[in-house]
Amino acid sequence: MQFTIPQVSAALLAVATGASAASWYIRGEQIDVLKEQVSSFQAFEEMDLLSLTKNANLATEKLSIKLKEIEDIDALIIQNKNQAEKILALDELNKSQLNKISILESQVKSAFSSTTVFSLKRSEHIKLFNSEYVVAIKSVQSDDVFFTLNNSSRLLSPGEYIKIENAKTPCKLFLESMESYSLANFSVLCEKI
Repeated sequence: MQFTIPQVSAALLAVATGASAASWYIRGEQIDVLKEQVSSFQAFEEMDLLSLTKNANLATEKLSIKLKEIEDIDALIIQNKNQAEKILALDELNKSQLNKISILESQVKSAFSSTTVFSLKRSEHIKLFNSEYVVAIKSVQSDDVFFTLNNSSRLLSPGEYIKIENAKTPCKLFLESMESYSLANFSVLCEKI
């Protein structure tokens, strides 16, 4: 079978038209796919990545600050617990020391039959043991007191004492403290016999 030129031409024209139509169809699909991609990029761009990134950074910073605050609070809780334990230990030590002081006070009271406490200002005097001793203040200085005991000049600092007697009972005249260069506080302790 032989084909004529018009038949071959018609067949070639039909094949070319079909190829052209197929090419246009494929290109149309490619164009649709590209349009979808462009739409996706536009939607992605509309999400404003810069703003999203800034918001993510702000959230991260706030979380970091909160975590630091939680860590600081935890450290303070531990420090508070340690301080509470130290306070309890010091409280126990204080109770123990107060108990020792009480014991020592009772021992002092049992060792001495009488205690007399008095205060004198400059130029004042007191008579002790039915006027057997006369104590008169001459001056109260920063670290000591200058006074007379039975017309004999003496100098005492707080905590120091002078031995005296009350009807042959040994006693001690203590300088307890001084106040603002004007007042001296004394005590007299007499031993039990």
